[in-house]
Amino acid sequence: MAYFLSGSSCIISCPVGQYGRINDFTCVTCATGCASCTGPSSTDCQSCQNAGGTNYYLVSNTYFCDTGCPDGQYANSTNFKCMLCSSECQTCETTSRNCLTCGFSQYGFNLFFYNNQCLQTCPGGYWPNTSGNTCDACDSACLICTNSTLTSCTTCGNVTGTVYYKYTKANTCNTTCPDGEFTSASIPNYCQLCSVNCVTCSGTAENCTSSTCAANFFFYNYSCLNVCPDNYYADVTLRQCIQCTPGCKSCFGSGLNSCTKCNNLTNGTSYYLQIGVSICGPSCNSGEYKNNANLQCTACNPVCATCTLYTVCQTCQSLNGVAYYLESNACIISCPSNKFGQLSNFTCLACAA
Repeated sequence: MAYFLSGSSCIISCPVGQYGRINDFTCVTCATGCASCTGPSSTDCQSCQNAGGTNYYLVSNTYFCDTGCPDGQYANSTNFKCMLCSSECQTCETTSRNCLTCGFSQYGFNLFFYNNQCLQTCPGGYWPNTSGNTCDACDSACLICTNSTLTSCTTCGNVTGTVYYKYTKANTCNTTCPDGEFTSASIPNYCQLCSVNCVTCSGTAENCTSSTCAANFFFYNYSCLNVCPDNYYADVTLRQCIQCTPGCKSCFGSGLNSCTKCNNLTNGTSYYLQIGVSICGPSCNSGEYKNNANLQCTACNPVCATCTLYTVCQTCQSLNGVAYYLESNACIISCPSNKFGQLSNFTCLACAA
């Protein structure tokens, strides 16, 4: 049995805080922070303590007292031991599950720090930041995101009464939708696509709100049409249906010289499509009459200089060198026996009594 010198006495067991050194059979003081030690070195601690106002902790699975614990362990100030963190924590404090940082699961998946927990999936409003294995907050307008910016949102929400909408073609939340999309109360927080005809729309996909439509479509009465209605023409520059000039019923441009049909004005004035041109006017050329059936100028009988109908002449003329004379709204070559043809006005005049 070994005895060890402690002061002036030889004892079997050294006092607490000392250990029996075999090579010279003396009691040697444990290293600073060791409450008890076994040797062969003063740093081979069995338990730790406070020393000079500093706590020392027995590192798990060692005989070493240190002022702090390594990653994966936390300092227990009750027993002065480093206790193992829960497996999901990279570092922890106070308790095994009160995580400070996160690492990887036992299956190799990233774990992300949130509210002193290490999670495989971040909660709503947070995104998994792999650079630090943390759950970082989305922008306040995002319910679900892939980054902290407003252009990294996959689902949007409301912020203090302000509604945010998710773009259809981008991971963006905004208080308004971009051109080509609209908001719908039936599908909150999501922009919906307008009809392909519309540059912008409101309420429904077909309710176009912009006076400019998509290519080959033309704006008319909150719709974008590929063919404009009667009394309108398609302006390919403005992409709008523009009303024809008064007097034109249908047209291919502005002005009375771009008409294909004519009409009556509200003041009662009738306009007629001139022969061979795209002009509507209130009168017809000489040799033509106003055809009220189709609002077109129609050629008189060739022998008529002027007429009110094809066969109802008002004045007559020569045709192919032959003179025609007016008699009872008809143009004739020979006047009746009691009349003669006057060349100055191409009329049949009564002979003198």
